[in-house]
Amino acid sequence: MARTPVAAPVIEDAARLEALLRRAVALAARNAAEGGAPFGALVAAPDGTILGEGVNTVRRDHDPLAHAEVEALRDAGRRRRSSDLSGLILVASAEPCVLCRAAARVAGIGEIRYAVDRDAAAARGYDYRDGYALLAPAAEDMRPTCRHHPVPGAEAALGAAPKAASMAASMAADRPIRRGRGG
Repeated sequence: MARTPVAAPVIEDAARLEALLRRAVALAARNAAEGGAPFGALVAAPDGTILGEGVNTVRRDHDPLAHAEVEALRDAGRRRRSSDLSGLILVASAEPCVLCRAAARVAGIGEIRYAVDRDAAAARGYDYRDGYALLAPAAEDMRPTCRHHPVPGAEAALGAAPKAASMAASMAADRPIRRGRGG
């Protein structure tokens, strides 16, 4: 059952928020340089203290749930010794997919901030908009709230990794081929 987020936490200091967004983008760029998907995220307190970080390790770990945001939530939970992340903020290099938004909701995250929107990610070969289309309009109104904060140069991190025709095609390369029925 999803925790009901408390009043949405806010990072009042614009410079602090931009620094957190830049950190998420730097995590994404480093992960891409190391052969991973170019996505990074962190969990922060409203005062800007970083409580957890993560990068997308789907390909490396063969784990379809190892998105950067989920990894950041896991890291914050381990560090806090609690799965309740109420009152915290998820900061991501790119707009989280529906899976990651749902995970943030379950954890009690109050707000999500991101540097690159889903359309810009799709233009760079990372198209996960189908999840939003599948669940629309519910996905658009899903809590926690998501806010786009463009960061100059953030889209370049998406270009640092090999582009796939779509995220589904990228992940399909990691799946065994099944032939016939019941495979």
